[in-house]
Amino acid sequence: MKEELERTVDAALIHKVQGGLRLWTALVIIGLPLVIAVQTLAIIMLLHSSH
Repeated sequence: MKEELERTVDAALIHKVQGGLRLWTALVIIGLPLVIAVQTLAIIMLLHSSH
C-alpha cells in the first residue's frame, strides 16, 4: 500500500514538473524574440529621435 502510494505521488510530481518545464520553454521561445524585437525597435526609435 505504502509503495503504491509513493509511486503514485512520484508519478504526479514528475508529471507536474514536466508540465512546468513545458510552460517555461514555451514562454522562453515566445518571450525572447519578443523582447529582442521590442529592444531593437526602441533603439531604432531613439536613434531616429536624436537627429
